[in-house]
Amino acid sequence: MLIINSFQDMRKFLLSAASLLLGVASLTSCLGEGDEYVYYDDAAITSFSLGKLNRYFHKIKSDGTDSIYKRSLNCSNYVFYIDQVNNVIWNPDSLPVEIDPAKVICTIGTKNGGTTYLRSLKSDSLFNYSSKDSIDFTLPREFVVYSNSSKGYRSYKIHVNVHKEHADSCVWTRLTDGATEIASLKNMKMIPVTQGEESWMCLFGDADGNTKLFTTPLTDGANWTEVVTSPALDAQASKNIVKHAEELFCLSNGKLLRAADATNWQAAGEAQLNNLIAASSVRLYAINADGRLVSSSDKGQTWDAETLDADENLFPTEGFAYTLHQLRTDATAEKIILVGNRSAETFADDTHAMEWTKIDESRSDSRQHPWNFAEQQQEVSTAPLAREWQLTNYDGTNIKALALGGKLGENTLSSVLHSADDGISWMNDTVLVTPKGFPKEMPAVALAADGKGSLWIVCGGTGQVWRVRINRLAWKKEDLWFKE
Repeated sequence: MLIINSFQDMRKFLLSAASLLLGVASLTSCLGEGDEYVYYDDAAITSFSLGKLNRYFHKIKSDGTDSIYKRSLNCSNYVFYIDQVNNVIWNPDSLPVEIDPAKVICTIGTKNGGTTYLRSLKSDSLFNYSSKDSIDFTLPREFVVYSNSSKGYRSYKIHVNVHKEHADSCVWTRLTDGATEIASLKNMKMIPVTQGEESWMCLFGDADGNTKLFTTPLTDGANWTEVVTSPALDAQASKNIVKHAEELFCLSNGKLLRAADATNWQAAGEAQLNNLIAASSVRLYAINADGRLVSSSDKGQTWDAETLDADENLFPTEGFAYTLHQLRTDATAEKIILVGNRSAETFADDTHAMEWTKIDESRSDSRQHPWNFAEQQQEVSTAPLAREWQLTNYDGTNIKALALGGKLGENTLSSVLHSADDGISWMNDTVLVTPKGFPKEMPAVALAADGKGSLWIVCGGTGQVWRVRINRLAWKKEDLWFKE
């Protein structure tokens, strides 16, 4: 391998090479009259790609020892972007975490057949680049390309990005071992609230016959502060709180209230309602005093009867939980997933929760859609009967859920449930597996996504607060546009 230790050596080498090329050109021109050889002064790297790289896996043997085995991975499909303004080259989609970046085979294309050199990690020396040599990319490497006239050159920093953590693994953090101030709460509801540049998690819960509110900044989670609401909320309010049009709505003492900050509540309507059960960005949904499903598109001022596509006796009457997401096929449409139970006294034979869905469209010319009953199917795992449900969207339109027990008096929590098909089927989540130390029994639970890539779980009885994040949701999204 040719090694060049200084700029003077490089200049001598290039002058000698140029003289040799000129001599060859003068000889070959005699072979064909009129032949012309053109030399260019501009230099640039025009392409960068990878070959097969080593990938190392760890495997725990039956005796508990850790073994490592190697496989090769063809990385030619990983795209590298070239920023010709700042002379930077990188792959926005990082290589898998098991890749060895210390031994990388790469192919570099240059403009007009320019010559490429690699700068040493230890000095300013330049080495002749070869596509057959493995290169250490544990750190960004500098490559220098010279034009074929030897009069121009450019230096590039090339980054070969490798993930430092597995995409679909997660990190659980116990934010507090047991916050006594929230340990006794029942019928909890947790909702993130943002006003201006401030964001915090709001936790509502029934305690001593009233609904109490505790808050913590999204950056904290270990320290919860009780906030006195105005007016005071009754015990049923924590089971009747929804978020609609950037405001919170609740039922308390038979009245519909609204608040932007979760603290200062004002009257929102005069209708007689038994339960406030769901909301989209278009409507509020409630059960009125006659036990009928109704909706309001004017923030609770007026209410209209809703239509169902199945027997109304299949609609739940208690333990309501819902989640909302935008349709992938229509940015103006949202889908509500609602889960709840029928009366245990009247329908003692129920083995599954009652699940309904609703499409809401925000276009002025859209039609009202009926509520659709999700029929129980034997070939899939339907929503289990639970004393208490908690639902939230996390990781796109994937629905995560917590379900406490199946009967009154049962406080068990088996696992985090997951549905990737809008609630048609439910299964134990294979990524969000609850960690060691997580309580398996609790009188109440609260679940919410904070919009920052994490799920929050508050455990009643112990007052433990957990936060979990799937690794890839925190990865930085690379810019694909270059600006001068």
